[in-house]
Amino acid sequence: MLIIRHLVVIAGHWGRTALMTPILVACAVAAMLEPWLPSPRAPLSTNLRGKRIVITGANAGVGKHAALRLAKQGAEVVLACRNPSKAEAVRAEIEAASGTAAILRVDLLSFESVRAAARALGGSPIDVLLLNAGTNANVPTLRHPDADCSTVFGVNFLAQWLLLKLLARTTVVRRVVCLGSVMHHVADIQAVFEDRADYSESKLAMILLARDLDRGGGLFDDRIPAVAANPGAVSTEIWRYTPAFARPLFDLVARSIFLTPDQGAATSVHAATCALPPATDALYFAPYWQPSLFPSAFEWFGPFSGGANITYCRLPSNERAIASQLWRKCESLCGSALSDPL
Repeated sequence: MLIIRHLVVIAGHWGRTALMTPILVACAVAAMLEPWLPSPRAPLSTNLRGKRIVITGANAGVGKHAALRLAKQGAEVVLACRNPSKAEAVRAEIEAASGTAAILRVDLLSFESVRAAARALGGSPIDVLLLNAGTNANVPTLRHPDADCSTVFGVNFLAQWLLLKLLARTTVVRRVVCLGSVMHHVADIQAVFEDRADYSESKLAMILLARDLDRGGGLFDDRIPAVAANPGAVSTEIWRYTPAFARPLFDLVARSIFLTPDQGAATSVHAATCALPPATDALYFAPYWQPSLFPSAFEWFGPFSGGANITYCRLPSNERAIASQLWRKCESLCGSALSDPL
């Protein structure tokens, strides 16, 4: 029966991929036609002086460029990174532009490192916690060292969920930005509860987290304003594990239709700085132009328009029950790293 179940899952993934092929092709063509399509850029002029913004995974890619943009707008940026030398280079770049940045080492493959980071960040309020760090599905290490889950799910979601839970004990977090992905559309939420969650499931979990926080009464009793952000298909180091045989074709595709890291940071920056409505189910921003008649037409790829586009996210019909079940699963996976005093 187990073999049959796995075959059904595999067939389902291939079936969805086949059905999405025309959509992906249309989005790719639109991305290549960007110079000839309407593509207004969202202005980034918010004054963030006096704001403290913590960004996980800020030493490269989307996180780095979000840090550069937010520091340029006056924020005090905390670079929460695993690689101090790379983070030092980002801090030097920020300070060269008269910005302010601090470095906090945190390894999302170590719950003790996450706990140490929570202790270091505690006390002073955090105006924005940008949960940006992530890796993709091709990493060589398959299982997280400290939890019974994949490395991808552990890094992309679980360890950052743990950081938020621990921070809530000692400090005020005024806004959370959860980095999602269009890949959440093909997630199998049951994979989380069967310990086979991967990239797509980690991004669906991020969106569920943002919506739960923004509603309140779920993970925490009080609402924490939260936003989910899709950076788009971005050419960054996250693709470094792409197999060598596929690299030439991948590089060609990336040059043709992927966003630059700076463009990919646009949705995170907008989500961190925009005015938010009262308690909702969280906004979900995408970086691509969205035609008014088809507001989710370009989410996989498309013409870049600055990151301020509200778009559609695909969620389980019993979203709140699934979210509650997910938090219980996370508590179980984190174990004493969560339950022990900080």
